[in-house]
Amino acid sequence: MWDCDHLDLENPAFINVGRGGRGELAFGVVNASLDLSYSRTIVFSTFEGLDEGDEVNGSGSADRPLIKESRFGVFYEGLVWEVDEFQGDNAGLIVAELE
Repeated sequence: MWDCDHLDLENPAFINVGRGGRGELAFGVVNASLDLSYSRTIVFSTFEGLDEGDEVNGSGSADRPLIKESRFGVFYEGLVWEVDEFQGDNAGLIVAELE
């Protein structure tokens, strides 16, 4: 695994995935587009991008764990935030997004 100094080498590291499984990621000197698809039991991913200016691509898969969450809307300053509060192995994780 990489330490935080490497992950945030150029900019803060992130992974952003939107509806439809399209997204982007950045860490260290890697910047890439990302595609995710999934079934009930597995997640598939592919990526294409640059690593220190060189083209990179790849694919992978992972077993999909059971995710327990509660979703609710929060109205704040004229906007509705969708908030997911996770339970089980992910207890304590809260994700909020604007649609």
